[in-house]
Amino acid sequence: MLRSTPVYSTFGNHERFVAQDLTQTGDYFNMFSFPKNGEAGGVASGTEAYYSFDFRNVHFVVLDSEDYASSPAALTPMITWLQSDLAAVSGEEWVVALWHRPPYTRGLLHNSDTETNEINMRQTVLPVLEGLGVDLVLSGHSHSYERSYFINGHYGLANTFTDAFKLDLGDGDPAGDGAYRKAADAPDPSSGAVYVVNGSGSEFRPATLDHPAHLRGLLETGSLVIDVDQNVLTARFLTGTGEIHDEFSIVKGTTCPFVAATGCNTAVRGKLTMRNAKWGWKWKGGTIDTTEVGDPTGEADLAVCIYDPNGVPLLGGEILHGNPLWKPIKRGYQYRDRTFANHGFEKVKIKTGTPSLSAVVQVKGRGTLPPLPAALPITAQLINLDNGKCWSSEFTMPRQNLSDRFLAVIP
Repeated sequence: MLRSTPVYSTFGNHERFVAQDLTQTGDYFNMFSFPKNGEAGGVASGTEAYYSFDFRNVHFVVLDSEDYASSPAALTPMITWLQSDLAAVSGEEWVVALWHRPPYTRGLLHNSDTETNEINMRQTVLPVLEGLGVDLVLSGHSHSYERSYFINGHYGLANTFTDAFKLDLGDGDPAGDGAYRKAADAPDPSSGAVYVVNGSGSEFRPATLDHPAHLRGLLETGSLVIDVDQNVLTARFLTGTGEIHDEFSIVKGTTCPFVAATGCNTAVRGKLTMRNAKWGWKWKGGTIDTTEVGDPTGEADLAVCIYDPNGVPLLGGEILHGNPLWKPIKRGYQYRDRTFANHGFEKVKIKTGTPSLSAVVQVKGRGTLPPLPAALPITAQLINLDNGKCWSSEFTMPRQNLSDRFLAVIP
């Protein structure tokens, strides 16, 4: 496999026994050829000790956590290059960074609170990476598997880590608490990253894996397998026995799902209007379970989407959890934005309960309407993106379907 597979590696503490990263001499640098002149994408670093490359829509940054991280001053040339390299990333690219010594770990013989290089990388490199939109950080050194929450902004010791640094309290597993999400398609400053220590490819060393930044700590051999499908990055820890013992996804962009959801809750009443760059949808006369819709002020990522007969999104988008414009109301939640900044939403109101308790979904928005008269049927949906639960109205018989207005009512 190695004869036909491109291999990129990062300089570690054992490589220092036979090579020098500051001078790029010794066996390690004789064995490998890395793109120091930007031959594979990215900005030329001028050294094979740290460099970058592109693979499809992923930009990889390979850093040096050895002699270059021995002090903040020693980090200066790498930091200067890193800033220019990440500033040049454009389009809908993912940013993945990797180096040897992890910024967060409590493995056997290794503690990121006490080792100088780990502290320097955390305090000096992480603010640059996060400030320029890194998505995933990979490292080794500790012979274990540790995986963080979706975090941002923690550069201190472990005892200073709190839930305030977690942008999502969930596990990131699409089959669990739901994927982690980023609003922007392109690299977005301080929008969250996952940190993975995968030092158990060949062996694991028994240890108490209890760093508070980490959600997972596994003592078993395995590899991290990463798949990127456009705006979705999925990482799986594949064990030496062929099992998947950890999985998380990061989804970028807040557009609607490409395909309308199925198996949704329906209601006996509904109304959809589109006119003068305004649109509205009301769903009423059904059941909305509190546990199914979730809490958008906490962990639930919701979307309101209007689909054409082929399931192509026409209007709407996602409103991610924690958006400060989400507010709790009696038996539900409400989103209000008079600037219409998020997909044109002005109002999204959700009241849970049964038909007799007036469970309702009410949406108002503004923006570019689809061409009218509209092709039918048109489907309007509220979707919990984490658990797949949805509430839907299908409009087949409009009262008005003209070149300047659309009105449909159920029943």
